[in-house]
Amino acid sequence: MHRYDLVSMFRPFEGRQAFDEFFDQALSSIFGMGVPALKDKIKQKSLYPKVDTYCKDDNFIVEAAIPGLTEEHVKVEVDDAGILTISGEAQEKREEEGLRELRRSAFSRSWQLPKNVKKETVKATLKSGVLKVVMEVEKKEKEETPTKKSVSISVE
Repeated sequence: MHRYDLVSMFRPFEGRQAFDEFFDQALSSIFGMGVPALKDKIKQKSLYPKVDTYCKDDNFIVEAAIPGLTEEHVKVEVDDAGILTISGEAQEKREEEGLRELRRSAFSRSWQLPKNVKKETVKATLKSGVLKVVMEVEKKEKEETPTKKSVSISVE
């Protein structure tokens, strides 16, 4: 058995670094960037809005950070089943000498609303890159305390 075969048998990932370097160079020549830079570029261009949901002053509130989008690019929907969906799409055109580029990014997030949310009261506002969706919550007349009922067990 050749010495290299023994080494590779006990260090199976030894050639991995050379493969990674080759792949990184190939991507660099094609896209002008290596694997780490390509991953960073993809993250920057993806639309995954940060979202907060909370209750305040008898309202259920959803806030989504969507910088750079206008109301024409965003859609807010509530269906009969009580599912709130926020979706959006961005498009960026870039033209340089000898290069034309069109990028599109889209997102869609959905939530099952609490049962006590009044679906007909949904209001949405967009200010400084933050979409705020506010819905009223039904007020309970009297706080119901859970009751217990004893159940007798019959023997057959």
